[in-house]
Amino acid sequence: MSTQGRMNKGIIVLAITVILIALRDCLNFSIGFNIFSGICLIGSLFLSQKERFVYLFSLLPFSRGLPYSEMILIVLAIDIADAALVKKECKIRIGMYLPILGVIIIEILDTIKYGIDNVELVYLVFYMLAATYAVDCHVFQDEEETYIYGYSTCTIAAIALVVIREISELGLNYIFTYNVRFGANTNGRVVTNFNSNELGLYCVVAICLLMVLNLKRNKKSAFAMAVLLSMLGLVSISRTFIMLMVVSWLFYLILSKASITKGLAVVIAFSIAFLVVQSLVPNFVDWIKNYFVARSHTSGGRINLVVDYFNWSFTDMWTILFGYSEYYTQILNSTAAHNGIQEIMVCWGIVGLVICFLWFDMLIRYSCNGIRKSLDQWLPALVFFAFIQSVQLFTMHGYLLLMVLALSVLGMRGEDINEQGIEKFDIR
Repeated sequence: MSTQGRMNKGIIVLAITVILIALRDCLNFSIGFNIFSGICLIGSLFLSQKERFVYLFSLLPFSRGLPYSEMILIVLAIDIADAALVKKECKIRIGMYLPILGVIIIEILDTIKYGIDNVELVYLVFYMLAATYAVDCHVFQDEEETYIYGYSTCTIAAIALVVIREISELGLNYIFTYNVRFGANTNGRVVTNFNSNELGLYCVVAICLLMVLNLKRNKKSAFAMAVLLSMLGLVSISRTFIMLMVVSWLFYLILSKASITKGLAVVIAFSIAFLVVQSLVPNFVDWIKNYFVARSHTSGGRINLVVDYFNWSFTDMWTILFGYSEYYTQILNSTAAHNGIQEIMVCWGIVGLVICFLWFDMLIRYSCNGIRKSLDQWLPALVFFAFIQSVQLFTMHGYLLLMVLALSVLGMRGEDINEQGIEKFDIR
């Protein structure tokens, strides 16, 4: 069967899943987790390796409203069985998985020391395995465009579903009056949701991936989707998102060959969007402005948290070396850390920090695939790691898959091919 035919099957499975999510979220259809697990199982049996992972990564923005850990396990189990039993070519680099073993050992030691019942470790391992396996098996290679469009489209769909659901349930007047942030207003139901920073992170990574696609392969649709996601991301009212989104566009315009033309296109697109939104929803701009005015003199308590967690990390030799485990918020009776790198130190100490950095290094090196990289290809990864300094990383398990998706374009080849079929790399 042709690649296009197989990919059409993958699109159909993904579309069915998203439609069922929409029916559940917006029309209150009773669709249980077993339905989504069943679709994932059946789809994975008939799809190719790349299609299985396109399906899995595309659904990241919906992951909180899905049995996503179970879906990861299904995809991994079927893919490994397919490679080992059917294709008989299951080759993995054992060294890439050793950091996961290191994290497991530290987490078990912390579990024993603090007497906690640690179920989260199982889910963490699933996500770390999926992230490592995707890079190890080069599932992104030569299919980056498909992953980017799949993930970006689902990000748009997930935000649209959340906004539609919450406007219909809460009403615009309530949202504007009380500065409600879209994403986490579930009323106790299992539906698509994300906190505001998470919404912003999903958007800005998608924007950067689309920028790379446009710069490397001149995809105009990628440019249009990046503009749309830049506007949709504003509903997060995330200061980190706005700052990094603006920086990303400046970076893009500097690297773009037609920077003046595209710069004008961006300005015009945002101006038109602003006028349309302001005419349709007059309170939208005031809603954003009022939120930022209310928080303009604060850091949301993040600076205090950074200081507190620094002090807790250096309480004694054990916490310095091995931290408090993923359950650190319960052990310390505190809210979550708001710094991704510091949180690693809090969870697993200096030993865990070294292990995690070794893991990052391997993921980055193997994502490159020996390809000479242009500067723009680093943008999604740089923006991702910048964003997680204001949120979490390992305890927000889905961010690990988002991280390798941001790294995927490091090995992307452009369309500038010479007559011998060898790519000419343009270092801008």
